[in-house]
Amino acid sequence: MQRALGHATNLNAVRRHGDFLLTTCPANALQPWHQNDNDWDQGQIFFTADTVWGMPPYYVQQMAASNYLPLRIQDSVDGTLDVTATRDKEGKILVLHLVNSSATPADATIHIDHFKSNRASVISITGAPSAENRPGNTRELVPVEQTILPNSNGDLRYICSPWSYTIIRL
Repeated sequence: MQRALGHATNLNAVRRHGDFLLTTCPANALQPWHQNDNDWDQGQIFFTADTVWGMPPYYVQQMAASNYLPLRIQDSVDGTLDVTATRDKEGKILVLHLVNSSATPADATIHIDHFKSNRASVISITGAPSAENRPGNTRELVPVEQTILPNSNGDLRYICSPWSYTIIRL
């Protein structure tokens, strides 16, 4: 999970650089289980003779790719979350990318000027930094989806779990 949070943080940094930095490339995509000779597992997808599964960085990449929008918009954060915001060209869809690399939950009140939505889709992955998916429990750390509704002021309230990457799509 620590690698997943590092990758999510890198993705936010790439978004902040706009057209200057067009992409980031995570470490190797495919790795056999317990076959790395340097004791530093980096694969996003692991396999054994009879099983193939994704690690948390795989899911972070999948979440980011599924929620890609081309235009970064101005954001400001009061707190410890690492946040970027993007929108589509028509201004109809807004996506927030939140990384909580802290051991404590982060209570986020999200106020968005000039954009109203009656609901938001949330997808998040969380786990202790040392947690990983492994044979026998290949789905311990996977993204979880939910929907949140704005309050009477139109603001969204969401509590980011410790050690989490969350995407909120309006």
